[in-house]
Amino acid sequence: MRKPASRVAGPAARHRASDDRLAVSWRSLVPSALATTLLATSLLSGCGPSSAGPAPTRMPGNADPSNATPATNSRGSTERLDTRPLDPVLAQAIRRLGDSDRTDRSRAAALLRDRTDEASPALRTLAADAAASDVARALAVRILSEHEPDAGFFCSLYTQSHGKVALEALDALTRCGVDAVPCLVDALDRGTAADRAAVVRTLVAIGEPAIPLLLAGSTDPAIDRRVGACAALARLVTQDSPHATVTLRSALACLDDEEEIARRTGRDLIESLGDLAIPSLVARIRDAEHPHREFVATTLAATGSTAFASLVELSNDASPEIRRLAFHGFGGWTDWNDEAIDAVTNGFTDPDVRVRHAALLTIRGEADTRIKRAIPALIDVLASDRLEERRIAESALIAIGPAVGHRLPRVISGGTEAQRLHAARIAGRLAGGADSCIPALESLHESTEDDALRNEVDTALRRIRKKAERR
Repeated sequence: MRKPASRVAGPAARHRASDDRLAVSWRSLVPSALATTLLATSLLSGCGPSSAGPAPTRMPGNADPSNATPATNSRGSTERLDTRPLDPVLAQAIRRLGDSDRTDRSRAAALLRDRTDEASPALRTLAADAAASDVARALAVRILSEHEPDAGFFCSLYTQSHGKVALEALDALTRCGVDAVPCLVDALDRGTAADRAAVVRTLVAIGEPAIPLLLAGSTDPAIDRRVGACAALARLVTQDSPHATVTLRSALACLDDEEEIARRTGRDLIESLGDLAIPSLVARIRDAEHPHREFVATTLAATGSTAFASLVELSNDASPEIRRLAFHGFGGWTDWNDEAIDAVTNGFTDPDVRVRHAALLTIRGEADTRIKRAIPALIDVLASDRLEERRIAESALIAIGPAVGHRLPRVISGGTEAQRLHAARIAGRLAGGADSCIPALESLHESTEDDALRNEVDTALRRIRKKAERR
């Protein structure tokens, strides 16, 4: 048996092979339609296979230009397509890219990486062949991307493929840099949410060169493209970036969008811009015609601690609606220092019921231990003549947790009827943190004639004692 030709063998050495020797031509590797077209072209030009025997083999670097067929590549330029028979060693390596054995695939891929110049046409054909296995196609894309970052080819492949092949094409587009950006921005409104998220990650990986087209995409009529562009910008632009000012305009456009998903993405982008966005956000909160002022208020709080002064100023505004919006904004606050808590608890006594409601909702459900500074003000709210406010205060005190327990006995013993009922309910919900309430609850159980209050006290005592037994 003859040994296969080495990778350094010249044209003459391979041309000496007889007709009965295994010979693999380009035709076995090109889809039938493309092969037929190329074959017809080569025959018409007099350079194709003839009855006299196989066509002469030409190696890169000494190919005869007269024996190449003009073709248009994926970038739109014309290059000469070599129609020589493919080296059998390369042909076998390409077939093994789809092998079930990972070791064989790895060896084949390593060989093709070393000789990508020769194998490139066949690898492109394999990558674009929908009938081939995804494993083989994906490997072909990976090898090509390491050798020739052709944005046009990989973009076409990405938009026409799925699964592993599409992911490899997307990874290849990352290597293409700015040339890939138009294709990627266009792809932001295609496929599933996961597909679009992958495109966003690719644009972020390309970095600053992608920003100009992303800014254009952020105002595109297609909602998914707007959202994707803003999502990428949020990870690329900061308030110190030279693109910050123009990016702010895009962020505010997203914030004004009719679609909630666009507004949420706009908020993420505004968070990345920080202080730069605060004056524009305050202006929108004060604009009575703006349709999404509550959302803008929470966005203002999300910009960080520098927004605190603006929120406090708004919470003291002469307009009840502006004050309400300020406390609504505090609902998204996370930096619960003493000043922030005092600003919110001041709203508990606002003359406008809607403002009081908004201020109370700010703290309800907060488990942050720093909120305990608000406990006295919340206990005072338990005496409100409005049931809804009392319930909100009760919920907030329960969320604060055991730190409330030692303050409840005084309320249970000497508070108003409403305060006693809510304090008993809170003690029962705190359970393990309310042991100090037992004497006051037992005394109230003996003295009260209100059945509803007595039932609430019974429930609280049962829960507290049960928790104590478990300990």
